Amino acid sequence: MSVISFVQGLLPNFDRSRILEDIGQQREYIEDTLLPNLRNTAKVTGNHLKSPYGLQFSGTVAYALPGYKSRGTFNALAEYLAKINATIVLLEGLVPDMFNPDVTKETLSYQKAAVLKYLDSSRFIATYTSNALSAVLTAEAAATLQRDSEAVLAEQFTKYEQDYLQAYQQRFTDTLRALDHAPRDVVRAIEQIPDVTVDAGKEKILNQTVGLNKLDPLKLGFVPSEMNPIYTLQRFYVEFKHNLYKAGVEEARVLELKIQDLKCALDGREDVRLQKGLDYTKGRLDKLNAQLKDYEESGSLVTAAMGS
Repeated sequence: MSVISFVQGLLPNFDRSRILEDIGQQREYIEDTLLPNLRNTAKVTGNHLKSPYGLQFSGTVAYALPGYKSRGTFNALAEYLAKINATIVLLEGLVPDMFNPDVTKETLSYQKAAVLKYLDSSRFIATYTSNALSAVLTAEAAATLQRDSEAVLAEQFTKYEQDYLQAYQQRFTDTLRALDHAPRDVVRAIEQIPDVTVDAGKEKILNQTVGLNKLDPLKLGFVPSEMNPIYTLQRFYVEFKHNLYKAGVEEARVLELKIQDLKCALDGREDVRLQKGLDYTKGRLDKLNAQLKDYEESGSLVTAAMGS
């Protein structure tokens, strides 16, 4: 999605506090949910995967991040996401001076758009990683118990979850590669972007006079985007934030339980009470995710109507 298309999909105006909330929520999600569960998965599996889905996902990560191959799939993702986290910490320091308290898309510069687009992309990477990790753990536990892991995935994951993992695999690969920069290199690149307002009517002229490499040095315009509801949702925003937090708590618990379930499988046993707890928690998470999806669709419909 080009930078111009990205900006056109934003709300006409929103508070700067939303950007800081986005950063804070992403940091908490990466630090509290993803990093510990990725590292624990690496310890439990020893990066030796058996299931078709696990092997496929491992191949995707190795292809997208060849420089991390020696770390193994899950340690590689943990190291990569720690770098993403360090980057958004640095971006957090730029926001108060770069953005006015009231952010309007008509006056948004390429520099500011780059910050928002980076945050949109980093959130996607974290979300997809968590969903994929959940699927890998389920598939590996099934394969370890000599069950049909693909059938188990189809049984335990909603159609939306299955479709999401398949439909966005290429975007995940492309976004991993696009954001693979040292934190300070990202900040330097953004700081060097000319303070030029994003204007669809002047896109061709600006590309010729200023140059696309200067306007979008991180090539974020080539990364697809779903539009972050934080910047597209007006109504129900408070409810969305609350449910997003609750979903993060449930998601962390689901991953922890799935790691325990895989440990049991590797020991050659099944824990019925653990499975019941996992089913219950996963059910709560599914309900929250369904509500979040409704909010996202509401935001997308509103912004689409505004752009038409």
